[in-house]
Amino acid sequence: IIGQTHFCEPSQSTRSFYCTSETKNNFFLSYRVMHRNHSGIWAFLFFQLCTVSDSLSSTNQCHDNNSNNNNMSPSPKSLRAIRRILPQQPKHWVGNGFHANPVFADLAFKEELSPFLMFDYCAPKEFTQILDGKRRGVGQHPHRGFETVTIAFQGEIEHQDSVDNHDVIEAGDIQWMTAGRGIIHQEYHSDKFSYQGGMFEMCQLWINLPKEHKMTPPKYQPIANNNVPIVELPTIDATTSEEKGSSAATARVIAGELEGVKGPADTFSPVELWDIKIPKANSILDLPFVDG
Repeated sequence: IIGQTHFCEPSQSTRSFYCTSETKNNFFLSYRVMHRNHSGIWAFLFFQLCTVSDSLSSTNQCHDNNSNNNNMSPSPKSLRAIRRILPQQPKHWVGNGFHANPVFADLAFKEELSPFLMFDYCAPKEFTQILDGKRRGVGQHPHRGFETVTIAFQGEIEHQDSVDNHDVIEAGDIQWMTAGRGIIHQEYHSDKFSYQGGMFEMCQLWINLPKEHKMTPPKYQPIANNNVPIVELPTIDATTSEEKGSSAATARVIAGELEGVKGPADTFSPVELWDIKIPKANSILDLPFVDG
């Protein structure tokens, strides 16, 4: 599904693919179909660089029991096999402010997805305004030995920790917190958002630290939306095989590199973190990958 990327038409609003090559290196792709004035697909992509397989497995086709639009002929050298399709998981509350889907399902905290530990996605949800001063979110709690990456899509998230970092992120912003040898933090809807109410949407990814960096001093990277570079990626219409031109996909490069453009996040593991938007369905997106 990576390289010559084919997005199937899903029956569910959220679908996840866990893909692998013949090596142990892997990547994970999660996407959701946009609703309300959107006809395209939003993809959240993160992976370690993989060695490209020279052989095309029979499972290298993107397939879904609810879709028959799988008759494309992608290049064998640019594909990985789909190992599993992870169904949408039941939601759970994290504190009283984050209604999350555990995207990794039963693969969370497993060696198979290393260095990725956990991925929670909070789908768009309307929150009423709070007028009594109470806050929605999660109070003080500790972390150690990994990093948390939070991306706000709608609404605002307020962060405060034990090493004097205090920040609010809003739509498009990212907070990259390195717990390292230990940190205590809290996460709430911001006071402004709590008072106004509105639509809230975000995701959080946990990334394990390499053994030699487990005891690194804790730190916090605030990454503003306007500091994240955007790369345009051409797409091909799956029905006509013609390039869509003005309907190009866009990728926000948060970490790693894409088409020579580097993301602003400072990482301990060789992570590529892209936020990809595909404006129209039935699109083929060819993503470049470096061998190795």
